[in-house]
Amino acid sequence: MYLTEQEARCIHHLLKNCTIKETGSLLQLSHRTVEFYLKRIRNRTKTRNKKELLEWIRKSDFKYPFKKTPTNLH
Repeated sequence: MYLTEQEARCIHHLLKNCTIKETGSLLQLSHRTVEFYLKRIRNRTKTRNKKELLEWIRKSDFKYPFKKTPTNLH
């Protein structure tokens, strides 16, 4: 399953037991934006709530952080 970088960051913080509000604060996002990302992921994984989603993610091959690729090669 493909996750955007922001979605993956949200999942990363939730796996570290951060709340949705804490996750939003850490990522400088509204907690509503974090909720929207999680809802989108839940729809794709066919999970009903945050607990099921985190169980699904833990069973998957989710890996974070992503390798950064250089954007400026001067």
